[in-house]
Amino acid sequence: MAETLNFHEAMEAQLESLHKDNENLRAEIIVLCRAVAVLSLNRGELSKFRNLKPLVYFTTARVPETDKLNNTTMYLMGDAKLWWRTQNADEVSAGRSKIDTWDKLMKEMRDQFLPSNTSWLARDKFKRLRQTGLVREYITESTSVILDIQNMSDEDKLHNFISGMQGWAQNELRRQNVKDFARGQLLLLIC
Repeated sequence: MAETLNFHEAMEAQLESLHKDNENLRAEIIVLCRAVAVLSLNRGELSKFRNLKPLVYFTTARVPETDKLNNTTMYLMGDAKLWWRTQNADEVSAGRSKIDTWDKLMKEMRDQFLPSNTSWLARDKFKRLRQTGLVREYITESTSVILDIQNMSDEDKLHNFISGMQGWAQNELRRQNVKDFARGQLLLLIC
């Protein structure tokens, strides 16, 4: 009788745990659906977000820091995949530190595959970037360019961002007394 009672309690606890997991998964699905709805990406717009895809996915899906590296390396192709395999095989024998985080992987891949002046070129492009169409398109383009810029202050990001906007948007951000880049983007999306 005691065994049956313990089994019943264990099954109820397990069932409750499954219900909680199910609710968490539902919440994550809702977040993912909202993210897709907000981004409203169709095939033509997807290329504009190519640099943002891992960041958006990791943030929206709440991927743990420990899983980001494995998720990223699974999708490497061509030269990047060959480089990753060689990197793993050679790192111990060459005395290099192991790439064990997503941030380290991104740094190493930038060093390996991007031109050495990428950050400089991106800063120049950001400085010359102008809003000619929709606010959302300008935000997407500026965010994509910023991903290639190393160590740019938030104040400089905001200055370049506002300078490239159409007059009405510049006035709105100044009226709202925006002090940081992320808040400026958010306010413009809401307007």
